[in-house]
Amino acid sequence: MLTLNQTHARSTWTWTQHLLLLQRAGQVRGLQREVPYVLAPAVVIQGRKRPDLRYVADFVYDELRAGAWVAVVGDA
Repeated sequence: MLTLNQTHARSTWTWTQHLLLLQRAGQVRGLQREVPYVLAPAVVIQGRKRPDLRYVADFVYDELRAGAWVAVVGDA
């Protein structure tokens, strides 16, 4: 039985292979994996510092749509 982590890793690997093929074909460019985004900065609440609220995207790339490049941020 696969755990959630193993299933996500397999899905991410599959998407990576698919996106690499699209990149070689010229349909996507600038493929990056595990790109962190800070959604909210660190704050101090009642004297205690709370860390940044972060999101890590599985993939970030530009995709060619109708002749224009469009930024895509996604998860597997």
